[in-house]
Amino acid sequence: MKYIFLILILISSLFSFEWPAEYDEALAQAKKEHKGVYVFVGTANCPFCTKLKETTFSDEELVKKLKKDYVNIYLSKDIDDIPKHLNIRFYPAHYFLDSDGKILYSTAGYRGKKCFLELLKEVKDL
Repeated sequence: MKYIFLILILISSLFSFEWPAEYDEALAQAKKEHKGVYVFVGTANCPFCTKLKETTFSDEELVKKLKKDYVNIYLSKDIDDIPKHLNIRFYPAHYFLDSDGKILYSTAGYRGKKCFLELLKEVKDL
């Protein structure tokens, strides 16, 4: 079991981009860069969270689009303080916020590259 946990930590460190460590830090960065905020909330024992990290968030094209319009933050239910206004019921959870933390769009669940790119377009068109 200890080795599985270490492997999960290693896999989670293989994201194609770095995520700010703190929610408030992400909001401040978004204000500075005039971007929105994308919040991905997961858990260590969520297979769909792991799959999302390994597949969708390892795609360079998708990461490039996310970085262009959003400051991206990953919060783990297991170790991070989750802002109460996010009201998470399912994992993985996805929140698109303005730089003040106002929720513009939220959804939950695994999405492959194609579906996630469609989600980004849908959110941008709001």
